[in-house]
Amino acid sequence: MLTAAFLLMLPSLLGVVQADAEIDLAFLGEMTFTKEMEPLLEEKGAEFPFDGVREVLQSSDLTVGFLNSPITSSGEPDPDVRIPFRAPISVARGLARGGVKLVSLATPHITDYGEEGIKETLDALDWYTVKTVGVGKNLEEARKPVTVSVKGIRVAFLAYLRGDQFTSKYADLETPGPCPLAPEILEREIPKAKKAADLVVVMVHWGIGGRSKGVSEKQRFWAKMMLDLGADIVIGQQSHRLYGAELVNGKPVIYSLADFIFGLYDKLHATTVLPVITFSKDKARRIKLIPILVDNPKRRCQPVILSGDKAKEALNKYGSLCKSLGTRVRISGDVGIISIP
Repeated sequence: MLTAAFLLMLPSLLGVVQADAEIDLAFLGEMTFTKEMEPLLEEKGAEFPFDGVREVLQSSDLTVGFLNSPITSSGEPDPDVRIPFRAPISVARGLARGGVKLVSLATPHITDYGEEGIKETLDALDWYTVKTVGVGKNLEEARKPVTVSVKGIRVAFLAYLRGDQFTSKYADLETPGPCPLAPEILEREIPKAKKAADLVVVMVHWGIGGRSKGVSEKQRFWAKMMLDLGADIVIGQQSHRLYGAELVNGKPVIYSLADFIFGLYDKLHATTVLPVITFSKDKARRIKLIPILVDNPKRRCQPVILSGDKAKEALNKYGSLCKSLGTRVRISGDVGIISIP
């Protein structure tokens, strides 16, 4: 005789999505591991940077972020890069144990240690079953979506890089690298991904790091193009800049989450938000914004969740950035809420 518990699990086992099924996806900003962090990671463990937010990451159905340094002990630094970054191999384990399941590698510094660095990064993350998107051994591979089934809902991820002052190196027909943000690629890949998946998430690294004072018209143009082509949400990233969120025809765009982990110097912002976005099978339903202290004076390179007055201060700051884009953030306790009609 079938038990009630088994009957409840049966739709999931068969890949059937219940009409009211919802999933929570958590998104992290830029993670740049540097050689200055190596002694800290050796002492505290590679998962140390995630300990302050582990509960949120592991309670979400899927956690995704931007990785801006190759995980490698091989290769030679690119002579054209003023300050090349690389992370020790242990960072792959730290990401996995911290709860990160997928990373975009379409980021400015991922090519800092050349083809060997990219290959070792992909191998290390694959070993720890952290999925990657936006980079490949050639352009055809770099432009491919990565599709993840979450509670029976198929979510396709695509990732692109619009080069800044740090990089202009992309994948091509024979060279490994990140996928460039280009109209002809978007027009081919986004509609194709939408046909094969329930939801399409586009992750894009764009803009000039540390220089721009706000969301540019170019970024808004690109975002609208991606949404019009079938993306359900755009998650943007601009090095060291925190930008707000906008709803475009009912679809969310988060323009930049800034630094989540950055070990080189003090960030241009002390706080950011960690958005946990609830999706149904066909769209984003609501966004919960968790306020995060990223310049933690007590534990360097370990972001922590804010509470009380500090949480409200961070949420009000982010709310102002969203207000300038016509988006309202409602504060409820220690979190912010963006409602999606």
